Amino acid sequence: MQQMLDALKQAFNHHIMVANLVRVRYSTDFGSLKLKALYGPMVRSGKGMEQTIGALTTNGSLCLTNTSDTPIPGLLAEIEHILAKACQGNLVTKAECSFRSASVNADHARRPTARWRL
Repeated sequence: MQQMLDALKQAFNHHIMVANLVRVRYSTDFGSLKLKALYGPMVRSGKGMEQTIGALTTNGSLCLTNTSDTPIPGLLAEIEHILAKACQGNLVTKAECSFRSASVNADHARRPTARWRL
């Protein structure tokens, strides 16, 4: 049993993890309501120092989350900056390209940090 626990601890021993659910396709209109964004996945290993970046594309927007007991200030803003720079001058800019992000700490209080369109 201890061997299995040690193997699992080693497997989840990371500083950063990216979980990408790619593009989720669904109907976004529900009568007079329209779903604009969907965030996730939000994953923690429980080790305390890791940063998990969740990426999910839906309704034409890439939604990002940072889940951690100790979120790094400005991490998602820097990721957004890098992605926006990568989109400049690319064919992607001909289509609508938008990013939304939220930071989630261990108490699961969601704090949106940015919402913008390129």
